[in-house]
Amino acid sequence: MSSEEKYPKIVVEPPGPKAREWLSRHKKVLAGVDMVYTPGLITARGEGCLVIDPDGNTFLDFCQSRTTEGHSRYELIEAAKKHIENEGFVGGIYTTTRMGSKAELAEKLMSLLPGKLRREGKIAYCNSGTESCDYALSMARMELDRPLVIAFKGAYHGMTGSAMMASSWKASKKKHFAPLVTDTHIVPYPYCYRCSFKQEYPECRLACIEYIRRLFDDVFDPSDVAAFIAEPIAGHAGFIVPPPDYFIELKKLCEDIGALFIDDEVYMGFGKTGRLFAIEHFNIEPDLYALGKPLGAAGFNLAAVIGPGEMMDRSWLINSGAFSSGAPPLASSMALEKLELMYKEGWMENAEKVGNYMMKRLGEMQHKFEIIGDVRGKGLIIGVELVKDRRTKEPAYKEAREIHNRLFKNGVVVSLGGTAANPTLKISTALIITEQLAGVGLDILERVLRQVPV
Repeated sequence: MSSEEKYPKIVVEPPGPKAREWLSRHKKVLAGVDMVYTPGLITARGEGCLVIDPDGNTFLDFCQSRTTEGHSRYELIEAAKKHIENEGFVGGIYTTTRMGSKAELAEKLMSLLPGKLRREGKIAYCNSGTESCDYALSMARMELDRPLVIAFKGAYHGMTGSAMMASSWKASKKKHFAPLVTDTHIVPYPYCYRCSFKQEYPECRLACIEYIRRLFDDVFDPSDVAAFIAEPIAGHAGFIVPPPDYFIELKKLCEDIGALFIDDEVYMGFGKTGRLFAIEHFNIEPDLYALGKPLGAAGFNLAAVIGPGEMMDRSWLINSGAFSSGAPPLASSMALEKLELMYKEGWMENAEKVGNYMMKRLGEMQHKFEIIGDVRGKGLIIGVELVKDRRTKEPAYKEAREIHNRLFKNGVVVSLGGTAANPTLKISTALIITEQLAGVGLDILERVLRQVPV
């Protein structure tokens, strides 16, 4: 039976006895098990857009950042078997240069890129999104021999070195680590619902860009800036979508001062927004791409940096073999199969279609429920920001946590993003979801919203 024929079903209040037993075992031996994304979910298996816990509860997965093909995809299971049967396993440092899926995946990715990098680019694999962002930032500094990076408030680029210092989603994530890479300057993200400059778009004429330009007069010299790094849609910050012309103006600014623009697609890439890369919605071409999570398939980690071939070849990081374990052949083979399925079955078109349906439904809910302050998104990346008062935009953090918990109790797993200052339900599903199944999840959300007074 396909996942579209199944629905969320709660048979015992979650977390049930078997799930609680596993939670207890985790807490004893695993570090930092806070269950940030879900308030007590233990998964026994997954099927399409659904996950099942050990007590038999079935949940709709509205919290999908990695397995965008859906859980337990048959074709990927068969591809893994075929790879192992035909190629087995080869160990040693020479796995980085062996024939097969690693080069084939790079060739496929290059063929899908928009713009000049399709012809002139090269790929370097690494192990995670954190590494790809850290890697890209280090490359930019080395290439231009400039020390400064400019990043955006609310960003999450990772937890190592340069990536950590460019992140500012939560101050607690960097506590005790300063100074690591001190030449990183954080500027406001273009967050129109809560504008840092108390203005309205488009009358503001992108005051957030003008703010950066003024920094060049009184804070630092633009000739020191190696790169800007940004998510096309701010992920952990609450799925914040910039104005349509923001990145065009930011790219012009980069060109004016000779800095590079790094596009962090670790969260937003590979079809989630209805385009292969989210930056394509904003009509610019980055200088470097940092890729991660959804590049991999079936839970295999896979990440990469894509940039101009000459720059990539000059990088000391690449030539030192710093990421020799990146893109294992089996993971590369699975990613190739995933990309083939994505285009064969029209996942990006489906993401746009179902995403439009969900945005329409959520817009209707916004008219019904005062607690919904803002609905924003592209494709199957949708943020629902919750407020106590629409006029003052006072955040409804306590209520958001209650809604988050009640959704879980009713069979919908969703991430609570932003911070206490902008609590946001982050809806992100597998690209294969149907309108019917998405509608079931939204029906449950509407029922929960009726139960939580502001």
